[in-house]
Amino acid sequence: MLHWHQVWKYIRKLTNREVEKGAILELFNDIENRTDNIIHQSIIEFNSLNTNRIKQGLPEKTRIDRECIQRAIKSINNDIFTSLSERAGGTISKKGEKNVEQTPETKDLGVEIQ
Repeated sequence: MLHWHQVWKYIRKLTNREVEKGAILELFNDIENRTDNIIHQSIIEFNSLNTNRIKQGLPEKTRIDRECIQRAIKSINNDIFTSLSERAGGTISKKGEKNVEQTPETKDLGVEIQ
């Protein structure tokens, strides 16, 4: 668990500004709310994964794992953000890489797809 003072020092270090304790507590409240949403969604993802495992004849999972949490975060953020960090279950292309491969048809049109 993080202590409010550690977060206060970290924000102060990053911003070089005074930071009120109330601001840190507000940040903690928001993180707790998001965590609750992620936990609820991870249970839904867990049940979905287990349903698929049963259909495939595999044993059910007994623990909520990293994949469940990643799927939950991606599901929650899908409506809010168009691109997610890799930690949030999204994919990141390296600088200069195309997100979509160009086909011979699009190259002939002179259209650059990004």
